[in-house]
Amino acid sequence: MLAGSIPFKDMEMRLRKKVVVGLIVMGITFLQFCTYKKAEPEPDCSMVIDTVSFKQDIIPILTANCALTGCHTTPDAQSGLNLSASIAYSQLLNPSKGYVVAGNPLYSVMYAQITTATQIMPPTGKMDNCSINIIKIWIQQGAKNN
Repeated sequence: MLAGSIPFKDMEMRLRKKVVVGLIVMGITFLQFCTYKKAEPEPDCSMVIDTVSFKQDIIPILTANCALTGCHTTPDAQSGLNLSASIAYSQLLNPSKGYVVAGNPLYSVMYAQITTATQIMPPTGKMDNCSINIIKIWIQQGAKNN
């Protein structure tokens, strides 16, 4: 062995320790900058709804999810369905379209579109379960313009 030289096994062990320490430092550094989007909590759906109001309950849901620019807001809206607050009710309850079949959400196109697994509406992502439930109850209650 040469003077001042380190035996091969010692050098290999030191190199391994340096690699392990380096990987740990890199991992800790990476984790500090790693971020993720936290899932927003589902709204509380535990409240019991006696009567769903079209004006107070349904219009805000439609405004937030459907009556958006490029979707259901103008006379040339998607599928010809304009869900602007002033005409949404007459549009939804047009008997020749079947968008809403009062009393029966399962035969209502609107309810099918917001609960289907494919081609769901709105296209930006599924509505929250509370909104879907409110729409379902409104239809079951006869889809009144109240």
